[in-house]
This record gives sequence, C-alpha cells and structure tokens, in this order.
Amino acid sequence: MFLRIAGVRSTEQSGIRGGKIPFDPNIIFIVVALRLFNKIDVFLQKHAKVFDLYLEMDNGKSIGLFLQEMRKKQIRAEAIETTKTKVPGNFSSIVVTMWVEHYNMRAELIDEIRNLDYVHYVEEM
Repeated sequence: MFLRIAGVRSTEQSGIRGGKIPFDPNIIFIVVALRLFNKIDVFLQKHAKVFDLYLEMDNGKSIGLFLQEMRKKQIRAEAIETTKTKVPGNFSSIVVTMWVEHYNMRAELIDEIRNLDYVHYVEEM
C-alpha cells in the first residue's frame, strides 16, 4: 500500500516513473514515536504514587469503615466519588484517588483491600 503525495492525483503528475508513489518516511517516525511513548506511559503508570481505585461495597456505612482503615495505614484518600444504587440490596460503588509513600506499596494495598469483608470488588483504574 502506497500513500498519496499531497496534491498529486496520479503518478504521472508526480513525475515518478514506474507507477508507484514512494512510502513516506514520516510514517515510520510516527509509528516508532508512538511505540516509545506507549512504553514510557506503561512505566510511569507502574511507578506512580497516586492512583485511582474503583470499589464496590456493601452499603454507605462501608465507605466510612474503608476510610478509617486507610487512615490507620497512613494512606491518603485524595478524592472520593460515590454513587448510590437505585435498586435496594445492591452494592455501593466509589472511585477513590489514593496516595501511597512508595509505588511498591500499591499491589500489597490492593490485596489488603480485597480481603476486607465489606469490599466486594476492587479494580485499579
């Protein structure tokens, strides 16, 4: 597949013999740059001290218990967004922005949160 040179409708107008329009080297640069930026993004996400968690809990009271537990562990909950369920008996869900001292604490913290009785689902966003 060959790309069309800007403003040229055919190979005759471009002055290129053989009927093929050359491949644009800028495309190669763009592809390499995007792959590099993707690797940098993954590295930064793995080493971030601030991250978001989505949690589903028993009810609204569980949110207070969760925040008390995080205070005991000296972990800051920066921003909290809650949603109320319209169907009785369903779980309350929150999105919380957590701040930890060192990025290695994240996996351990998420495992501890999963083991809490009132937490039904945890996902890092």
